Amino acid sequence: MGGYLEASGERLTPADQRARVLADFEHIRILIRDDLRIGMIKMRREPDCWTLVQFQIEPAEQHHGIGTQILTMLLDDATAAGMPVALSVLEVNPARRLYERLGFRTVAEKSHSRQMRRDPTGPFNRRGPFNRRGPFNRRGPFNRRGR
Repeated sequence: MGGYLEASGERLTPADQRARVLADFEHIRILIRDDLRIGMIKMRREPDCWTLVQFQIEPAEQHHGIGTQILTMLLDDATAAGMPVALSVLEVNPARRLYERLGFRTVAEKSHSRQMRRDPTGPFNRRGPFNRRGPFNRRGPFNRRGR
């Protein structure tokens, strides 16, 4: 993430970096595959909206569909609960395209980032990449049964 912050023109002090790591730390989930830590996610579930605070996949694990699969499971849960999901993403972060593909829409723009939101009744819901035939419907470490 530091590379994207620098590319966007943001400079974090060590204190800023520490504060970023500790923000919403009680919501952190470490993503593990084959006994290796491959990423982390922080999702804050509030009564009126769920917020994806932070989502990171190790660079060596990116571009294999893991992020898409994890986010789709979370979004399915949010849709079932009738909850919108909000997030903030840096303009230079290629994950922005993933969020758009999964139904997030820009609701506000700042100088280096976008605020995005996905409503539970949006057009993408229930017909996402895991609800039709495709490469991620096969059994794998993050697939859920019964879909």
